[in-house]
Amino acid sequence: LYNFEREYHRPEVSREPALIEFIVDYDNYDNVNESSQLQKTSDYTKIPFQEIKLEDFNRSFRLSSTTRVLCVYDPNDLKDAAIDTIQNFVARGGTLLITKTTKDERLNYLLGLSPTANYKTDSIAHGYIFKKPLFPDMKGFSYQNKEHHHGGLSEDNFSDYVDVLMTAGNKTTYPVLLENKIGKGKVVYYNSSVGFNKLSRGIIFSCALLGLEGIPYPVANTATIFLDDFPSPLYNIYKAPVKEELGVTIAEFVTDVWWPDMKTFASDEDIEYSAYVAFDYNTYIRPPFTFKEWDANLFSKNNKTVQKSSWLGRDVIESGHEMALHGYNHVSLLKSDWKEPEYMVTALSTTAKKWKTLNFGNLPTSYVPPSNYIDSIGLAKLQKGMPSIKYIQSTYLGVKEEGGDRDFDPDPYNDYFFGYPRITSGFDLQEIDLLTMESMYLYTGIWTHFVHPDDVFQIPDDSNKETSGHFEFRNRNNLNWNSSKNKIGLFDRFKNEVVNFKKRHPYSRFLNATESSDLVKDWRYAYFTHLEQNDNYIVDSDYFTSGDVPLWLTYVNEENDEIIEDYLKEQQLEFQKRTLLNGHLYSIKTEDALLSLPNLMIKGENYFTSNAEALAYVREEAILYLEDQKILLPLSQNVEELVAEGKLKAATDLLELKISENAKLTRQQWEDYATYMVWQKRGKEVWPVLEKYYQKNKSKRVVNISRSISKVTDYATKRTRENWLTRHISWRTNDLEILNEY
Repeated sequence: LYNFEREYHRPEVSREPALIEFIVDYDNYDNVNESSQLQKTSDYTKIPFQEIKLEDFNRSFRLSSTTRVLCVYDPNDLKDAAIDTIQNFVARGGTLLITKTTKDERLNYLLGLSPTANYKTDSIAHGYIFKKPLFPDMKGFSYQNKEHHHGGLSEDNFSDYVDVLMTAGNKTTYPVLLENKIGKGKVVYYNSSVGFNKLSRGIIFSCALLGLEGIPYPVANTATIFLDDFPSPLYNIYKAPVKEELGVTIAEFVTDVWWPDMKTFASDEDIEYSAYVAFDYNTYIRPPFTFKEWDANLFSKNNKTVQKSSWLGRDVIESGHEMALHGYNHVSLLKSDWKEPEYMVTALSTTAKKWKTLNFGNLPTSYVPPSNYIDSIGLAKLQKGMPSIKYIQSTYLGVKEEGGDRDFDPDPYNDYFFGYPRITSGFDLQEIDLLTMESMYLYTGIWTHFVHPDDVFQIPDDSNKETSGHFEFRNRNNLNWNSSKNKIGLFDRFKNEVVNFKKRHPYSRFLNATESSDLVKDWRYAYFTHLEQNDNYIVDSDYFTSGDVPLWLTYVNEENDEIIEDYLKEQQLEFQKRTLLNGHLYSIKTEDALLSLPNLMIKGENYFTSNAEALAYVREEAILYLEDQKILLPLSQNVEELVAEGKLKAATDLLELKISENAKLTRQQWEDYATYMVWQKRGKEVWPVLEKYYQKNKSKRVVNISRSISKVTDYATKRTRENWLTRHISWRTNDLEILNEY
């Protein structure tokens, strides 16, 4: 299958009965795109996926009997009978994932909208804050994205029963991702018009995991740190900020500081690097292709005069790391850059000869295109000029025609090569880097990251404008290499990120690019079967008959942790867990490519004893919701009219009348009541009314409403405050603010 004389074929997509189905309108580009993003995560995780044509579902109203997660982009074109089918699917234990904000009133009950929902939208909210960890151990992670606003339903549209998993980055009251439990199942609602793309694949996959509880999936479990432009020609010049910090030249910094530091770090953390040599920084695109810059830099080592870059290359190999290829020079293999494309072959052939004379070992297998750019012509010439190359490591994101937008697949323009693309770069990682890193890892188990020896020199000043091109400055914050009392340096920032990554992902391993590419290739070409048998869920493959087997990941709700852990201990399987969503992501090691777990659809904790009971309950609740809507919606409208006319007492009297009649006011209506009482300087009178209501309707919902009211008007007395805080504790609140106050 992997004979270097043969091309790679596309990895086989699962033919197993679907666990995830996506209703797709093929005339809607955004719908098709979001389905393709989730489909690709399913391809990686070996989770069976199927698209349903919108017109087919509107005709048959049928789902696969094995479906756990149903995805809908825009419900407006679904027939009423299709909506009924979806509600029944959820009631029986299925998960409905709505991937775009909607105002379809037929879904109000399913989405968890308040009976008084007014469908007002928010045009300000943007970015993310994880109220629950959508990625392992990342609760509280925030990302600002001012360019794209969510534009979904404002917070006062939702009922008290929904669980907010993610809010906007700039407005923590705006709910971006919500979960509403219905019967035995749940509805997950992405309240945003910002679509999912390749960067955010992990978020939509994390949403799907809420409905895939206990389904194990295999991941490659490998990470690689790429050292781009190393070794390369070195220059005896001084340059900020290293000049001011250490008083050494660029050449001295790389040989005496950077590389020793990187070697020590690799030894401490068990990391194998891949170093990508660039033999010259000239811009020659015509013969002769010489190595003047490479050969020029000499230094004394062990009383011998040695060519510095050559010595570094051999030291890379002797230190247990991989030597790989970046190019003869740093001119990208693009037809636009090489007027005579055949000279690409000449330059590569010359490079191969130099490689051999330097005793760098076997010709390289892995290749990073200069600046990550390469086109179809460049790929063809690379195959001809350096046929030892089998793995291309450009970028996961970017433009496909220029060498980016790659996946862990055969190259889309030349299937002689297999892709192992990079997702992040630099020593100073930003929010966007963490988002993309963790997004990709969740469904692949892979992190790929590249750095350069000269990253520290790339500060935002005039001397770097030309060399940075249209890329961002790689040391945008003008940091030193080492830390000082006042500021953490580049090196320590990077070390901290790697250490934290390993904490979030137990069993993670850092291998060189070729080793990782081999493992990823095996994982991609392995076919996994899914089977439900004897109350267990089984995933296995006969491909990994020997050698490396994948690591397993599975999501489990907190209430089912004990079931899974007891089983894993009984089977003597090694595992670790990290917080994810409403529970944990388990990392499980097995000797074979097979894992059987308790089927949580059967054995998991659930309030209902049967599907029939759940269906009956949900239908009754849906009817009650409509009845509440008939009462509460006119009430809100009447109150708004009275307030507009300045009749505050009449407004609060009307609300008190409905409260005394035991009407199920929404949280917003309670907050409005408290607000209007405060305007009348009667704020303390709210608390006896709420107390009386609680005695008739003791529930966690009413206790939570008390907290909202306390932010409008302070507790009437110290005793009132103590009573309500004690009730929060009795109802097992997880709110840290309340726990600290108590």
